[in-house]
Amino acid sequence: MGMGIMSLRILAAAAIAVAFLSGCQTTKPLTNDEIKTSLASGNGLLLLGYDMPQDQGRAFWGVDIRRIDRETGKPERPNNEPTASNAATLLDEPSGERGADRRFATYMLQAGEYAITSIGPRQPNGGPVYVPNFGGAGGGGATAGLIGLAVLAAVTAAAYAAQEAEDSRFGEPGRPPLMFLYENQLVDEAPRFEIRPGEAVYLGDILYGSKYYTIERTEKGTGPNAADAPTVTKQIAISPFVEYMVDKPAAKAKLAALGLSDTPMRTVTVDVLKDGPVYVSPRMTRERLEYRITDPIIDEQVYSARTVLPRPLPQTGS
Repeated sequence: MGMGIMSLRILAAAAIAVAFLSGCQTTKPLTNDEIKTSLASGNGLLLLGYDMPQDQGRAFWGVDIRRIDRETGKPERPNNEPTASNAATLLDEPSGERGADRRFATYMLQAGEYAITSIGPRQPNGGPVYVPNFGGAGGGGATAGLIGLAVLAAVTAAAYAAQEAEDSRFGEPGRPPLMFLYENQLVDEAPRFEIRPGEAVYLGDILYGSKYYTIERTEKGTGPNAADAPTVTKQIAISPFVEYMVDKPAAKAKLAALGLSDTPMRTVTVDVLKDGPVYVSPRMTRERLEYRITDPIIDEQVYSARTVLPRPLPQTGS
């Protein structure tokens, strides 16, 4: 799923089962006894709620969480410990097994300070969806030849000039607001939390959604087809966003289902998401989109995971 313009066909991919994750790899779910043993060994449990609209279509989202190195202040490289890791990656797409419209990801993590490093759309393999500032570049590679490279350079220069003109009108958008590891540095706004031995931390629910702009494109015939009736097609420009809520009773019910009713749970709110929706791409506003295209936007739809969002709880508390 991209944040640019695409056809009405939306990315289809195989369902991913979310279980206990170790590092960036999905591992076999731990048994309740293994969870209790891991907690008793000095590790902690992370609970992260997540959801997306059932009518949005099938699209992948991801959340990356990494432990912070105390000496360098930078995210550590993920390890692959079998029962507790220093990183977690949630890769999710809609499935039919939604139960009561409530899902949780659960992770056994080593004690320490952690940060969310990114939230956003993903490819089916878990890689991020890159949003280029212009389309059509690349392709030829080393075989493009001098003429191809010259044309590419001209297209690139024109695209950057167009982007500069757009930013001059609307302002430079800066860092994508849900990218917290930027230019290999953890930004000050990165959501941070502590994993403590024998304790569960609930980060709230991350709710994925999208705004869909329908664009009506009209193409007139050229050459021998100049007299033909114009071809009208519809395309979709997608602007993904994240909303946030806290549902502490549901999180406690998840702990109970894991046989961990006696495990202390601490709720930490993700403050940068509380005043959402937070859009993934600052460049995908209607005003900027209308500035970039010549065809009209004929419809605008918002797909949210929740119609009513409870107020977030205070950061501290059991």
